[in-house]
Amino acid sequence: MSNETTLEHVWFYVPQRRLVIQDSEGYQEEIQWKFDEEGAEGFLETIMNVRETVPAEDICFVYNK
Repeated sequence: MSNETTLEHVWFYVPQRRLVIQDSEGYQEEIQWKFDEEGAEGFLETIMNVRETVPAEDICFVYNK
């Protein structure tokens, strides 16, 4: 049995440019990007990187506030 903590789920709150990740122990961490050009680019880049590395069933896009 492994005591390794793994990524369990990722939520992208698109209108808020916010990301929440949850690990296998239930801990969550939140990241929010600024509402400027740099923030938009960083948020999009993060979405693309997560989609390349995390299974689709573990990613949720939320479009309401």
